[in-house]
Amino acid sequence: MKQRSAFKHRENIMSLVLSEEDRRTIRMFSEKKVRVLRKVRPQLVDETNGAILVTCADGDQMENVFLYHRKICLHHREEHRPHLLSLNGGAKLIASDSPLRHGDEDTVLLGHLKDARRMKGIETIVLYAHAPCGAAYAHKLSFYRVLELLFAGRERVEREMPGVKVTCFCHVDYGNGKKHTYFASRTSWLLWRAAPTKPVRRAGIDYSPTR
Repeated sequence: MKQRSAFKHRENIMSLVLSEEDRRTIRMFSEKKVRVLRKVRPQLVDETNGAILVTCADGDQMENVFLYHRKICLHHREEHRPHLLSLNGGAKLIASDSPLRHGDEDTVLLGHLKDARRMKGIETIVLYAHAPCGAAYAHKLSFYRVLELLFAGRERVEREMPGVKVTCFCHVDYGNGKKHTYFASRTSWLLWRAAPTKPVRRAGIDYSPTR
């Protein structure tokens, strides 16, 4: 019975579908008056010397993420120059309070970011989150919590690597072949969090800060 239950859990993770709650959260953060999730424009990230990408290792999404980022990079230079760091959970592992870690993955990623900067001379870091995410699903994390971890990871990278340019992207698989990559604005995120009129609950979803 336990074996059957474990198999069912693995099957659910392999066939992830974006939850209705996460769809509503994404729509809310994409609204013009909020604009945490925005259309990606090449000028939002400086890739004249390439970029260090921190992504989730999800093989079902990697090709789309990689090819999309290639288009952005080619706006800045003649050749795509990605330096890829990829683990299950991706950039969400870097936040100090990330529940996704099994050990010291945050220290490992930060160490490799510093090494890549030194070895390749790349000063631009792009942190990726995506939804639905198997690692987030396994820990019952909402997309709202995913954004919290993504921006907390950015703050930590900037704190430990002064002078680097850090940008956040979110890749969303809506199903039926529809995928979209958003620029995730920390400025808009902080404004939304600080707004006294922001909803703590909306459409049955709790947006109270957890950190």
